Amino acid sequence: MNGFRADMPERFAEMIALVDKIERWWILNVEIPINPDFDGVEIDEAGIASGPVMALRLLTDIALGPDDKARFYFDKFVKQNRPAPPTENT
Repeated sequence: MNGFRADMPERFAEMIALVDKIERWWILNVEIPINPDFDGVEIDEAGIASGPVMALRLLTDIALGPDDKARFYFDKFVKQNRPAPPTENT
């Protein structure tokens, strides 16, 4: 695998799981308790996802996932960032 250890994808997934665990702990034990907007709100712990973990999962899907998944993200990105066609007034 181009100079990488054969178990690199599995180790990387473990690293993301550890970062996710730390991020969830931080959100549940620090950010939510100090934010009055969450007073009396029931929190679904399974629904908590931090920005860094979402980004890591997206990058992993693209870099290490199947080509069709990477193509899906690429096509969506291109579609959302395509310049608008010129209008008659421009």
